[in-house]
Amino acid sequence: MSRENTAERCVFVGNIPYDAKEEDLKTLFECVGPVLNFRLIKDRDSNKPKGYGFCEFKQKEYARSAIRNMNQAEFFGRNLRVDYSEKHRTALSLPEGPKQQNTLQDAISKLSISEAMALFQLLQEQSRLNEEDLFKTLNSRPYVLFSILKLMHRMNSECGINKVSQDGLLPLPQNGNYNYYNLYP
Repeated sequence: MSRENTAERCVFVGNIPYDAKEEDLKTLFECVGPVLNFRLIKDRDSNKPKGYGFCEFKQKEYARSAIRNMNQAEFFGRNLRVDYSEKHRTALSLPEGPKQQNTLQDAISKLSISEAMALFQLLQEQSRLNEEDLFKTLNSRPYVLFSILKLMHRMNSECGINKVSQDGLLPLPQNGNYNYYNLYP
């Protein structure tokens, strides 16, 4: 693979806790997409981690998604810094200015609870009409799925729903109002 291709698929990860393991970081970043390699940088003399590393994804879209979605993500009590490295930024000729947000992700993140519920209802209707097409669409755009999951997490927090049962289901509301859970008319 060419150097430029590697540069597009690789991200710098900083502010890593010193006791973090490469396997843990690889697992964390695999929530964005397939990771080929995670390399934690260590001091030559002491062989102790320096607090940063590099994550190489299978495709450049996953690297871009990691930069958008994992920058400032909390990991063992620290907010990670995720970006293209200086070396890779130069190879890609990327500007140093502010990163442009993906407009779809930005729009999803700003939805109100009622707008989010309407989105979920549309997704549910689409899955009833053609589940395979919806799966293909979301599978080809993991950043959209990740944004939807972040939105669901925010909704649960705003609605005070923090506890998930052992079977992975949200608890039913105490007041008997099940509209939040039942999107079917």
